[in-house]
Amino acid sequence: MERSEKIISAIKQNGFITEDNATTFIHYKDEDRGIKKIDYKFEYPNEAIELLTSLNTECSTYVSNRENCTSDCKNLNRWPVLKARNIRYQVLTFNRKDSL
Repeated sequence: MERSEKIISAIKQNGFITEDNATTFIHYKDEDRGIKKIDYKFEYPNEAIELLTSLNTECSTYVSNRENCTSDCKNLNRWPVLKARNIRYQVLTFNRKDSL
């Protein structure tokens, strides 16, 4: 929300106005739908998948001895979020204060 407020502020300083609220978000109603069902073109970048699935190897102990430091560390790797319940979006509309 802080990021949205900064973006809105910067755009307003450049001659635009909006009635939209920086703290309002929209959530998908069908939370258990997969992202691909909402946006069939959606693709996670391979770099993001590789990072998330190998988080356990980023631990400094793993780097030095090639083993996880604790048994819990094995569970640190994660797959990217694939359900709509974790998505929220914002639509902001701006109008120029002075028309050209």
